[in-house]
Parts: sequence; C-alpha cells; structure tokens
Amino acid sequence: MRRLAAGLLLLALLGQSTDASAQPLPRVHRIGVLSPGSATESAAVQREPFERGLRDLGWAPGSSLIIEYRHAEGRAARLGELARELVRLNVAVIVARSSPGVAAAREATASIPIVMSISRPVRVGVLDNAALRRDAVASVGEAGRALGLEIQGFTVAGSEALTETFTAMSRARIGAILVRADPLLLEPNRSQIVALAARNRMPAIYPWRFYVDAGGLMSYAENLPAFHYRSASYVDRILKGARPADLPVEQPTRFEFVVNLKAARALDLTIPHGLLLRADEVIE
Repeated sequence: MRRLAAGLLLLALLGQSTDASAQPLPRVHRIGVLSPGSATESAAVQREPFERGLRDLGWAPGSSLIIEYRHAEGRAARLGELARELVRLNVAVIVARSSPGVAAAREATASIPIVMSISRPVRVGVLDNAALRRDAVASVGEAGRALGLEIQGFTVAGSEALTETFTAMSRARIGAILVRADPLLLEPNRSQIVALAARNRMPAIYPWRFYVDAGGLMSYAENLPAFHYRSASYVDRILKGARPADLPVEQPTRFEFVVNLKAARALDLTIPHGLLLRADEVIE
C-alpha cells in the first residue's frame, strides 16, 4: 500500500495593535469569530471547545466576554462582508477559522489582531476545490518524487461536479486519493465524497477524522476540538494586554491517525499490521 502524506495545522497570529497594557481593560470584551461553514457544523467541533478553553482561562462567554459569531454558510464571497461587519462592531480580536477567512479578515482590518488557522498540507493524488486556485501537484511534488509516486491533481468547481470528477479520476486509473482541507466545498460534501471514493473503489486519506466517521478509509490530522480549545489562549493573552507581535507562532505537536477497517474491507484492502499499530484509533 502506498504511503500517503497528510496535512497539518498551524496556529498563527497576525495584525498589529497598540499596547493595551497602558489603558484599563473594559469590563466586557467583544471578540469576533469568522467561520466559513454553517453554525450547525461549527457548534461541536469549533464553538464548544473554544468556549470551554476560554472558561478554563477565567472568561465567561456571554458575561465578561461577548462573542460575535459570523458564518459564511459555505459561501466564500460572504467572508469579506462578514469580516467588515466584525470590524464595524469594533471587536478586540478576530478568530478566523480558515485560510479564506484569514484573507478576508486581513483585507478588512490592519489594526485588529487576528487569531488564525492555516492548513499547511502535503498532498498526493489531490482532490481540491477549484475556487481556491491552489496548485495541488506543486504542493506535493517533492514528497511524491521521494516516494516514487506520480502526482496528478483534480479540482472540482461545485458539488454537482463531484461525480464527474471521480469519473475522471477513475479513467485516469488513479490508485489512491488524498483530499485537501477545504471548509467551503469538500468538507460540507464529505458524505458524498466518501461514497464516491467507495463506489469507485479508490482508497482515500482525508484531512480530518470526521470523514472517517462518515465512512472514509483513514485520516491524519491535528485533533480539531483540541486545536480550537488551544486558540482560546491567544484570545485570553491579547485581551489581557499582550502585544500580538510578541506572541509565538505555535505548530501542532499532537496528531491523530484514524483507520476505518470496515471501509478497508469494503475495498478488499489489507492495512499492514505495522500501520495499524501506529493508529490512534481503529474503527472496526
């Protein structure tokens, strides 16, 4: 079985702000959270661990801290409008949940600190969102050559094109797929992507474990709830007067490898025992 590379997440902080330590902090702070997906999908994976992290740091969401959530509902074009709305509300910090959201926030403000997440994936046999205009082959070229793999990228412009894209991959005799992190198109359609991979008998590795929960073969990524919990500490330090420029960029140190043996059996695929021993969770 070919080794597949997967992405990792990195926390970074952007923006400049004046030194808040010289001024008394207001009793109630207002922060903004800019998400590309829906409120329903964000609730368990993002909102709950983020607010729990804030509470553990002594903040009381809804009391000492007002959180303005804005969701683009999968429409990238809305992110700019929502970012500008948060700026008009004069939030103290913007938490951006995706690379398109970070770009929208940076376009909207040069003074409000931004706590952001950026996917830094390495990809092989990539399925990607055409709207993001990323060069899938270039991003995994070196890793592919090192593993003796032939890399071919496939982009999809909308959910209605997913079936056609998988047909094209099948005609090209693609032996394995790696799906890129994309909260705007691919992740909202994860059930369809998992079903199409199974129907076309293509082993696939995904950027997040919720694909595996939906029946996908395997995933390798940072634990998302843990990531969003950790982002609360950046908000906490900024609100307490830390200068954003002084805060370090943090890279994830713990990753989660999940394998779905039921999906493997459906593909008549034998997962090497050594690989299973490395898995954090094996779904039977």
